[in-house]
Amino acid sequence: VLGDLCRAATPRDPAKPVRVPGDRAAALFAEQSEKGVALHPEIMGLVAPCLEKYQIPVPKPLG
Repeated sequence: VLGDLCRAATPRDPAKPVRVPGDRAAALFAEQSEKGVALHPEIMGLVAPCLEKYQIPVPKPLG
């Protein structure tokens, strides 16, 4: 309820809506749940030996 009241406030800059702690994290979580998590290009090269060692299939890219 308090978060909704804060978000409904008139922002100082109309191009930047009022946010409350956790808004960006919630939006990022929703996006990553749908589209997957973007990894730095080097990460799969570092993880691949562990996946092979423990016979874990390499995850396929979502998009």
